[in-house]
Amino acid sequence: MEQKAATRRLTVLAQDPDVTDKGAALTTRVVVPADTLAPGPRSSRIEIVDYDASADRFYGAFDIDEDDERFGAERDLDRLVGDPAFHAQNVYGIVASTLFEFERSLGRHLSWGFGHNSHQLKVFPHAFLEPNAFYSKYDECLAFGYFPIRGPKSDKVFTCLSHDIVAHETTHALIDGLRNQLMRPSSHDQAAFHEGFADVIALLKILKNEALVQFAVGKHLNPTPAGTISTDEAFKAIREGRFLFGLAQQMGQALIGMGRDALRRSIELAPSPEHYHGDLFLEPHDRGEIFVAAVMRAYLRVWESRLSGKIKHEGGKAQSTRVSAWRVAEEGARAAAHLLNLMIRAIDYLPPIHVEFSDFLSAALTADWQICPDDNTYGYRKALTQSFAEYGINPAAAGTQDEPGVWGLGTHEREISYTSANMDSTRWNPESMFKLLWENYEILGLKRDVFTRLNSVRPVWRVGPEGFVLRETVAEYYQLLKNARKADLENLGIKGLDFISGDQSVDIVGGGTLIFDEFGRLKFHIHNRIDNYEEQGKRLRSLWQRGDLWDREAEFGSFAGLHSRRAFGEPRYRQEGWE
Repeated sequence: MEQKAATRRLTVLAQDPDVTDKGAALTTRVVVPADTLAPGPRSSRIEIVDYDASADRFYGAFDIDEDDERFGAERDLDRLVGDPAFHAQNVYGIVASTLFEFERSLGRHLSWGFGHNSHQLKVFPHAFLEPNAFYSKYDECLAFGYFPIRGPKSDKVFTCLSHDIVAHETTHALIDGLRNQLMRPSSHDQAAFHEGFADVIALLKILKNEALVQFAVGKHLNPTPAGTISTDEAFKAIREGRFLFGLAQQMGQALIGMGRDALRRSIELAPSPEHYHGDLFLEPHDRGEIFVAAVMRAYLRVWESRLSGKIKHEGGKAQSTRVSAWRVAEEGARAAAHLLNLMIRAIDYLPPIHVEFSDFLSAALTADWQICPDDNTYGYRKALTQSFAEYGINPAAAGTQDEPGVWGLGTHEREISYTSANMDSTRWNPESMFKLLWENYEILGLKRDVFTRLNSVRPVWRVGPEGFVLRETVAEYYQLLKNARKADLENLGIKGLDFISGDQSVDIVGGGTLIFDEFGRLKFHIHNRIDNYEEQGKRLRSLWQRGDLWDREAEFGSFAGLHSRRAFGEPRYRQEGWE
């Protein structure tokens, strides 16, 4: 019997309809799992439902060609934009390929945030007439809007045709499945993290496409007929982000109409600690753009390092004054691919609640260090550390002399007892892992008199760029003291909250991530404790000042409302923060 391939390729737009090659559609072929597809298309994980609620119209359930022949060679932009069957294929391909990137990087299959109710994420390509797109946990869906634009023709913008927007919303759904507590109200950073991280994944996913980067290099550096460019000009363009800025200028009405010109804005955001530590960048999207800016500047550093390493040097100078344009594009795409995997793997090394940017930086450094011990070749970890520091963000962990900023294991946590648990079953069985937690509450710093839930136990097998295989077990727990009154807070050591009266109550949450090696020994305990009175008090005061402390509807925030506010132009930033 012939063995079925594990993956296949589907044609989608490389960015959005406004990014064209001399008027022709700029497409790419993304890698997706080779699932059996039903009309829709529908797979075991994704279901396209092409119903327009505004027009009360069902477009139909479309089939995808087995060999991608229907749209594989099509370059007529008007035909692609005007064909709802292509819209269905485009949105399915981008959602499926984003899921594939996460599962490949994390080394396991993932569940959606509503996984106990359904295995399939519903995707509506033409959900409503509105410049908005969002993930809804309640409706188990991604909803993409469309809207008219003014121009020489009566045209519409379809957000389902923007690679950036579709990947961004899919990332929201995936992060909700991986870290569902991150939607609770917490610090300004946690509110911004979902948005900033989703933008980073969307942008790096686009930039790992070598053909698209080649297009940007050719358009903005004008190679000679032989396909070469000046090395000095290439390095200067990388440092200035000229390729990125040029590409961002073409990203059209779909992004601008939704207030989502993240790439252009982030590249323009001049490095300064004042952005992060001041009061101008507290709105979630604005603060998220600090995160995006730091990552994209690290990307430019690595791109330059990779290209420099491919040019032979003598006495500190390149032997040649010219370099092939394809080489510039190849190194840019490879830098994006490595950073994309690194960013995704960092999720496993995050605390499950109260995440700050400094936590993510330590998570990213640790994730890369575990699978790529030698950072000397291109300096990904060094670039991330430098770029985040330029915006006033330092790692949450001290690290070691050789690896600054990485997570470590506390002295008391090295004393954990394994005698009460079956170490084989702790790799996959939540009950066995909870028994291990229960027997080590005091050593791990957990509180016995509050509710504790083990959210997940995930065995993982990761493969590094050099073929190195890393086997780990990742467990995530949280502790909750619900409806805590002032006396309950004081019992946890959280005092001095004069804005809480004796009859008012709040929820207090803490939690941690436990990472075990292949032998079942604890490697990292990454946590924000429920009884950390200083941090918990600071968060409660911040929520009170923002008016979210007693807003029960804000407990799990609405991406639809957040994105609508972004699209319809509520005040988002002050001009002083931008170049």
